[in-house]
Amino acid sequence: MNSKKLLLFFLVYSFKINAQQYVWTQKANFPGQARYEAIAFSIGNDGYVGCGANFSTGQIFNDFWSYNPQTNSWSQKANVPGFARYGAMGFEVNGKGYVGTGYNFANTPQNDFYEYDPSLNTWMPKASFIGAARYDACGISSAGYGYTGFGYNGINQLDFYKFDPSTNSWTQKQAFTGSARQSISTFVLNGLIYICGGGNSNGFSFGDCWSFDVTNNTWSQKSNFPTPRFATVSFTLNGKGFVGLGWNNNTSFSDFYWYDDVLNVWSFASNTPFNGRFAGDGFEIGNAGFICLGRDEFNVYYNDLWQYAPAVGLNEVNNTDCNLTYNPHDKTIGIRSGNQRSNPFYLVIYNVHGSQIFKREVKVGEHFIFDKAKGVYVYTISNNKEVLKKGKFNIAG
Repeated sequence: MNSKKLLLFFLVYSFKINAQQYVWTQKANFPGQARYEAIAFSIGNDGYVGCGANFSTGQIFNDFWSYNPQTNSWSQKANVPGFARYGAMGFEVNGKGYVGTGYNFANTPQNDFYEYDPSLNTWMPKASFIGAARYDACGISSAGYGYTGFGYNGINQLDFYKFDPSTNSWTQKQAFTGSARQSISTFVLNGLIYICGGGNSNGFSFGDCWSFDVTNNTWSQKSNFPTPRFATVSFTLNGKGFVGLGWNNNTSFSDFYWYDDVLNVWSFASNTPFNGRFAGDGFEIGNAGFICLGRDEFNVYYNDLWQYAPAVGLNEVNNTDCNLTYNPHDKTIGIRSGNQRSNPFYLVIYNVHGSQIFKREVKVGEHFIFDKAKGVYVYTISNNKEVLKKGKFNIAG
């Protein structure tokens, strides 16, 4: 492929990817105590969150909860067995959840390991993790197996292991060929496991990204993440790996980036509408990613939940009696509706990156200046009870 064709491919491909617009939407708060260093994964159409710590209140947890995105509601489940713990690892394989390792209240590293059956709401002890006991290890699944490694137990680790649920056994895999570390991000694309960032006990933050080929048992270095950091949150969405938030021993980040494994490039995705934080948790359900919990540099712990999803096509709302109007001549915006009883409305506008840029109570017939740069914007109109309409409008140059 010559350079002109390659450039054209890159431009067209990038346009197709960036044409998908995402928005952040706040969902029902996690009902347990605010915390960080919890575990999270999805099983089927539900998300699961548990364990973690809140050192402002002196608590370490072993509670376990499920989130139903269809009803936007949480349900408490059976507690995770063993010690209450934080910095544990967890993953899902074949409809079962798995949780293990972590620190207990005495900061003693653990290597116990348990399986959760959502149909029975029960936990069963499984073969203990065969590596050294640790916390802040990673947990990820691919092709019917679980994988874990890295972490800290007095020293940073770089070993890597596979768990086979069918035989209840662990196998050591090729050790990571980069630097030992803890608190990394992981996601899976096209059968490869990706690890990103992390930190070490000397306070160093990593920005490198690697893939692990589960078939060939090999590591390959990829393009670096834009800003070194650790304790980030990650999920896979629409065939791309998303990584964001995190900490670098100085700053709690609030930005997100996505990774394209075809082009081996990172691109900016969005700034979040919520506070920057680290050691939160993420999971994906269907066509949406979810972020919850975490802590910031001011020792504030969070229990909020946010959804990151396509602006159009997910729970689309189209109330034809309620519309947004934009006048390009005087750059004003307003709401038109035949249902005066719904007055007032609440209008939220997002930019193309999914960041909230405007929120206001608006009455029918009222207009106000919206003098923004040319481009596509996404909006929601709601009343006190529900979202009435989601849509897009374009400001031409």
